[in-house]
Amino acid sequence: KVKILSPSLKKIVSFVLTLLSDTKVIVLDEPFKDMDISGRKKLVEYIQEIKTIKTIIIMTEDPTIAYNLSDELYLIEDGSIKKIDNISNVDELEKMLLKKSEVK
Repeated sequence: KVKILSPSLKKIVSFVLTLLSDTKVIVLDEPFKDMDISGRKKLVEYIQEIKTIKTIIIMTEDPTIAYNLSDELYLIEDGSIKKIDNISNVDELEKMLLKKSEVK
């Protein structure tokens, strides 16, 4: 039964059920928040497998997750969505995001 599972395992079950749903687009908001390392690793691997057949939109403030799981990166800023180009590694993405947050 799901209710006897730990909070992290409950989140994994919920996440997997969402990813298995019969839809072509899945939107996830901070999907790895409060998840243990083992669960996160398994779900990242699963996302990498199914993203070839489903469109997955992940909203996150974690540059590592954004960079490693994305085919395209977008930034929501000042009420608009801007595509991020010319980022070749997660460190560049983090630096760019830090600069933007310092400007505000």
